[in-house]
Amino acid sequence: MRWPSWSPPVRHHYPRAARDRQRSSHGQATIEPRSVQASAVEWYPPTTNVFLSSAVFPRMVRAFGTMVMLKLEDCPGLDKLTRVRADSERDRLRRVSVLAGNGGLYFPQFLARGADGAMTGFAFPDMLVKVYERFVAGDRDGAEDLFDAYLPLVVYEQQPGYGLAVRKEILRRRGAIRNAATRAPGPRLRPADVSEIDALIARLERRLGGR
Repeated sequence: MRWPSWSPPVRHHYPRAARDRQRSSHGQATIEPRSVQASAVEWYPPTTNVFLSSAVFPRMVRAFGTMVMLKLEDCPGLDKLTRVRADSERDRLRRVSVLAGNGGLYFPQFLARGADGAMTGFAFPDMLVKVYERFVAGDRDGAEDLFDAYLPLVVYEQQPGYGLAVRKEILRRRGAIRNAATRAPGPRLRPADVSEIDALIARLERRLGGR
């Protein structure tokens, strides 16, 4: 299955009508070929600098039958998710999966507002899975308690640019990758950074060990 993903061009702020036209023309060019069975859309204004209102979403669902998923990375984006779900229900639209990004920073709150899961980078993806499983099983407090244990690492890893080096170092320690070096001109960890990661992981292990 071909699964294209598309988002607006970088570094443009459009008036609302112009944004809608741009989204429509981009979607027609990218999605409509018959060979495409499903497509995903990413809203990520921290990188693209393009801000789309929630009112665009119902129009996209109606216009593009192949659209099956929205990765919502407005920061924080919680109110936008609430409006997306409410507008979809009001207009009786087919359900489109909405996945949380932003390193999982607001994951429990996204789930509570109607997200279907996460599609994001974090050095402990198994935590995100367990949080989701607890939430859908009806154990919301348990889901948030588990998330809280990892929250200092979630926040630490969200440092712009530098966070990728943190994530790769933790993944290396967990045996997922062999080399934690980032591509030039990416950041390099210094001794103080490594010490902070050591302390955060030790703190996490103490909290998990006390469960």
